[in-house]
Order: sequence, then structure tokens, then C-alpha cells
Amino acid sequence: MIGAGKSTTAERLAAWLTDRGKGVRAFQEGADDHPIRTRAVDLLRGVPAASDPKVYDPHQWDALADRCARGSETVIVESTFLQNSVMPHFVDDAPTAVVKEVFADLAARIAPAAPLLVYLRPSDVAAAIRRVHADRGEPWSSRNYAFVSACPWARRRGLVGSRPSSSSTGRGSRSWTSCCRWSSRCSSSIPSAIGTPGCDVCSTR
Repeated sequence: MIGAGKSTTAERLAAWLTDRGKGVRAFQEGADDHPIRTRAVDLLRGVPAASDPKVYDPHQWDALADRCARGSETVIVESTFLQNSVMPHFVDDAPTAVVKEVFADLAARIAPAAPLLVYLRPSDVAAAIRRVHADRGEPWSSRNYAFVSACPWARRRGLVGSRPSSSSTGRGSRSWTSCCRWSSRCSSSIPSAIGTPGCDVCSTR
């Protein structure tokens, strides 16, 4: 969910842990040394997609889980699990079974680290979307609506991006609202277990 406070929450959590003498490493989604590389973030950063598909291999999650199990610091990755790894399949209109399979596979890979998944969902999604578009302004707003309108999932349902000043149930807002409802149902299936004694993984979408 855009503008839900993912980056801010990750930063504040990292600061809170640091103030208490805990070892912590928080990765913003565009960090050069991020442990999980995704096509979605490369696109966001304007980086050409890797020619070698192995760069995006799901085994990155195995390595992250191993790092957490062996290390002594808390690792925080924001937007990585749902938004940048699972949701791309959803917005590309992949069959529900495929999306669930991707979700379950990644969840199983990271499970050894006993991760804590934090899902931030505004109580009024449509209002939150309008607020974010008003705050960020142009050209970000038009680009975001264009992205939503162009994705196969929205096109198949006739959902077209609308300006923030339109009605609170604008078709673009409905599109993002549906995405949020879906990801919320998925995230509820992950055990909310705080990680191993030395390392937690907080993946905020």
C-alpha cells in the first residue's frame, strides 16, 4: 500500500532498537546492498533488468534466512516480501493459484528465521491514496495512476486511474483497494512469530 508508512516505520524501528543497544540493519527497498534483488525495484530505480534471471532467484530468501539464523543483528527489509516479490505476479494477472504458490514458497524459505511480518493497512484505503497523491504531487501522481491503469490485472477489470480530486470511490482507488484486501488476506496466513534469539526479519509491505 503506497504511503502506508513502510519506510518510516522501518526507520523508526531501527532507531528504537539502536537506542536500546541492539544490533540492527535496516535495508530501504532501493539499497545497493539489499539482500533481495527484485525486478520490481530495478524498474522503480530505472535500472535495466538483469540479463541473468538467476539474479532474481528465490534462493535469495534462503540466504537471508540463513544470515538471520547465524547472525546476531536484527534485519529489517521493507516492501520486499509482498510489494516487490509477490504483488508483481498479482498485478500481472497471474492465476490465483500461481500467486498463492509464489507467496507460500517465499514464506517457506524465510520461515527458518521465524520472521515477523508487519502489514500496514490504512483504515480508509481510498482516502489514504488521495492523500499520498496530494502530498507527492506531480509528476509522481500521474505516473502512479498510469502504472495502475496499465497493469494487466486492472485492464482486465476495466479499472482506470483517476485523479485524486475525483470521487472517493474513483476507479484507480478501487484498483488499489482490491490489491490491499488481497494482500491482507495473504499476510494473515504467516505466523506472527518473533524471530530467533539473534535475529528478526521485519518485512513491511
